[in-house]
Amino acid sequence: MLTEPAPEIEPGGPTLKARFVSTAAFAGCAVFPLLQITSVVIGGAPIYTIMTFLLAIIYLVSRTRFVTTAANLGIILLAILPFMVLASNPLWDQRGLMFQILTWPVLAVVIGSQVLSPRIETLLATIMNVGLIIVVMIHPGIAISMAAEVIAAEIAVTVLVLFGNWTLMYYVEQMEKRNRDLDERQKELQIYTSLLTHDLGNDMQVVIGGIELSTLMLPSQEGRLSEQLNTSLAASERMASLLTLFSAPPPEEFENVLSMIEYVSNMAKLTDRNLSIEIIADKEASEVRPTSRLVSTVFQNLIRNASQHAGIDPTVEIMVKAQQDSLEVVICDDGPGVPIELKDAIFEKGFTTKGGSGMGLYLTKSIMEHLGGTIELADLVDREGCAFRLLIPIQQIGKDDFGYSRVLRQGTRT
Repeated sequence: MLTEPAPEIEPGGPTLKARFVSTAAFAGCAVFPLLQITSVVIGGAPIYTIMTFLLAIIYLVSRTRFVTTAANLGIILLAILPFMVLASNPLWDQRGLMFQILTWPVLAVVIGSQVLSPRIETLLATIMNVGLIIVVMIHPGIAISMAAEVIAAEIAVTVLVLFGNWTLMYYVEQMEKRNRDLDERQKELQIYTSLLTHDLGNDMQVVIGGIELSTLMLPSQEGRLSEQLNTSLAASERMASLLTLFSAPPPEEFENVLSMIEYVSNMAKLTDRNLSIEIIADKEASEVRPTSRLVSTVFQNLIRNASQHAGIDPTVEIMVKAQQDSLEVVICDDGPGVPIELKDAIFEKGFTTKGGSGMGLYLTKSIMEHLGGTIELADLVDREGCAFRLLIPIQQIGKDDFGYSRVLRQGTRT
């Protein structure tokens, strides 16, 4: 096709804009030769012929990845064209003046709406109108009274075009934002479905096993029964929190990310009475607060993974450090660690060494990628065990000026 954009142009909006620029340049190449032949106001000057040659070049450039450059050149040509034509004719009537002043500046604004920001587009329209007023005032062959009416009409049309473009851009941006939010929601729901399959399955086994054991021990070991019931209760509470994970946004549940880690750790210790957890954090980490409940799910999965694989009396150490643009969390245990031959496979979907679903670490990595962060298996030099290193992006929200805290940033959305 004559207006098909280059393969490098992204589909969607950029493709439509590229086609618009190519179509405009191609139409100009067909129209300007006719104007050169029929126009009587240019006095034989090859203005429209030169414009045809330049537009042909712009058309060819618009078929490449430099379509924005082509559009900018076309806008410049249309912006200066009325000045060139007005200067070429010593005497103007109202009809000829109206064609030159109304046509080219408005076309420049229309094409500019496809590639220029609203601020630049407004600046372009202002410069053109001020320039036309100056030219009309100093041109000896143009009656000011006649030109004033034409320029007023051109300004009115330009303002309407600008207003219409701004309104359209606003609604397009709102629609794109809503589409991004819907895509983000869909991704979260996909993760949520997998979490339900994995986490509720594991916790239900804890609940069922705890209740069955409590029933067997009821006649003779009331103290042990109480401990088992507490374990079952903790697992049940975790299931309830998972079920409400994507409900309407609640009030801020945690003052900072450390309080979230402490809460998750306490819940884990209720589920596994033999589990010991130590949290080491720098001062800056207390200024970081979470914005996504998925962050707590990451901590829950990694702590439970340590509880299940680090032996009878596992010890988990959680080190939290706020860096310039990310929060670093290292979660390590004192278990046997991960064999070298399995290190590349632990994050794969379905990978398991104990007959489970094999979804825990896979989902954890998926959540981290969704949040825009990373997770990796870290090396422990002077001790045995398994360590996971998390990097969660954060952003500073003017703490010095407005008293806000640093916030865990969710993944980048386009």
